Amino acid sequence: RPAATSLSIAPAGTNLPAAVLSGQSISVTANGAWAAATNRSWLSISAGGAGTTNGTITYWATLNNSGAARTGAITVAGGSIVRTCTVVQASIGINYYRDADG
Repeated sequence: RPAATSLSIAPAGTNLPAAVLSGQSISVTANGAWAAATNRSWLSISAGGAGTTNGTITYWATLNNSGAARTGAITVAGGSIVRTCTVVQASIGINYYRDADG
């Protein structure tokens, strides 16, 4: 199928809690072929990473125990059209570590 000449996504941004979250979704409305990708290792597409018409991208995020919120993106591209969903994930606010004594 030819690349999309019309492409939209919803939502265009989302805020997630620090916990591991699966089953998050982005709706894609398109009249042609498109593909999705993430720009961060903590953000993964689990289903619907490409399509030839309307579809749903399902993604998940790993636990954020970094001590600070983090931002990533899921980009959906079809033909010359690119749409981005910005994902902001909160942190649990504490860095867990073990010292040399255990």
